[in-house]
Amino acid sequence: MNTIQAIRWNRLLVVILFVFVMTGSSVAVAGDYCGGYASPGNPYQCCSNGGNCTWWAWRQAQYVWGINLPWFPGDSGNARNWATSAQNAGYMVLSTPAINTIAVSTTGATGYGHVAWVTKINTNGTIEVSEMNCDYGSGGFKLTTYYTSYFNGGFIYSSSSSYPSTCNCNGSDPVLTCRIASGQTYTCGGGKNSITLKDGFHAEQGSTVTLKP
Repeated sequence: MNTIQAIRWNRLLVVILFVFVMTGSSVAVAGDYCGGYASPGNPYQCCSNGGNCTWWAWRQAQYVWGINLPWFPGDSGNARNWATSAQNAGYMVLSTPAINTIAVSTTGATGYGHVAWVTKINTNGTIEVSEMNCDYGSGGFKLTTYYTSYFNGGFIYSSSSSYPSTCNCNGSDPVLTCRIASGQTYTCGGGKNSITLKDGFHAEQGSTVTLKP
């Protein structure tokens, strides 16, 4: 190989390397935008249709809670493992929905699970959520109503969310997990069931518990 050929090959390698680096960079920041919405630093992919439920839930937490959630590592970040990963990261996960929490289904989206952002609590056992879907529909977010029971993984709360102030202690579940705000009193009904409070206190039914600041 003469000098001219060597220079040409070196230039070609530089071009190939440049294209590879630029391509890799674009993939790394692809999650910053999805369906016409911005979310700087979002670690979740935006699917080809312009939507992804995990991208949207992470984005809503960023804009509403004002925090960047960690990458939830279990199951490659799929929605079905968000509740478990969130608990492991120190977030409260309850079976009771609240506005501005993340709803988790472990069975939705053909087994990958589904997450959505709670926007409204209805009185008929349903909730309204804003959501995105990966490779389904036209992309972007939409408002959808589900039965609360669809989100069998529970609801992820931020540290500053409005936690439920009362627990459903009607005997339908042997143990319930909830949070009672400081200074509030909650009396569980009769029977032998019990409730577990956020701070680890355990109250037998029929007793009265007051949490103080």
